[in-house]
Order: sequence, then C-alpha cells, then structure tokens
Amino acid sequence: MAGQLTCVVHRRHALQAAEEAEERKRQKADKKAKKRALATLSFGGDDDAAEDDEGRVAEAVVVKRMKNPNVATDFLPDRARDADVAAKREELKKKWTEEQVSRAGGQC
Repeated sequence: MAGQLTCVVHRRHALQAAEEAEERKRQKADKKAKKRALATLSFGGDDDAAEDDEGRVAEAVVVKRMKNPNVATDFLPDRARDADVAAKREELKKKWTEEQVSRAGGQC
C-alpha cells in the first residue's frame, strides 16, 4: 500500500513538473510573439500579422525580394574585380620597369 502511494505521489510530481514546463514554454512563446509584434513597423499595415482567437499574433508571410540587375554596383567591393585590377597593375609595373631599364641601359 505504501509503495503504491509513493508511486502515485511520484507520478503526480512528474505531471506537475511537466505542466509547469509547458506553461513556461507557452509564456516564452507568448513573450516572443509580443516582441515580434512590437518590432513590426506601425505604418506596415495589419495585413502581415493577424491575431487568432487567443490574441496571439500569427506568423507573417516572408516575401523574398529579387535583386535589381539595373543597379550600379561598381562602387561595392568585389574580390574578382580587385584581383583583375591588381594583375593589370602588376603587368603595367613590369612593362614600365622594362622600359626604364631599356632606356637607361642605352644611356650608360
């Protein structure tokens, strides 16, 4: 009898612990949803976030933006372009030094 009673008590404690964990999870999710709702722009409209029956904010649909190919990006850093410029610079430097040596070699 005493063994069954302790088993029941242990189960009860386990259920309470599980319920408390669920409640903490729910509170954390609610807090996150409130933060997300506060982070939205006020002039963004109400189309993105709709509330359900319990007052929670539903997930917003994310729209992927496409890149505009007509925008000038030559001012942005580009490794390939930098490598090409460096290679061209080296080539011109070699050419210039060879020219200087050939000119100076004839005069000395």
